[in-house]
Amino acid sequence: MALRRLFGRASALPIITAVLLCVFLIAQFRSQYAGFHLGPAPQLPPPRVEIVVASQTSEDTSWVDRHLSDWARSIYVTDDPSAKLTVPKNKGREAMVYLTWVWVFRVTEVLADAGIATSSIATTAW
Repeated sequence: MALRRLFGRASALPIITAVLLCVFLIAQFRSQYAGFHLGPAPQLPPPRVEIVVASQTSEDTSWVDRHLSDWARSIYVTDDPSAKLTVPKNKGREAMVYLTWVWVFRVTEVLADAGIATSSIATTAW
């Protein structure tokens, strides 16, 4: 009851508890590893970026090759079941494309470090 009066609301108590726990853990970590240096940070390769485009057969997607030639690309054609990349069912506009991309690449474990999802028409959605 005294804590409730001190902090005003009972909902603030879990937040304050979490902050105090973090402060305690940071203090323990610093005291345990004081003077320990890992050395210079390793050079990491640049992140792999992939663009995911939701399109239909009537739309021009050549802008992806022209402007983003160094990015990996997944261009889904939603209204052509025989396309290289397509969706199980043409439903949900762009959402089905993005969910299919995440599902397929999550299973194969080659999901890009960053994914940019867009429609093939930059100014409007279909």
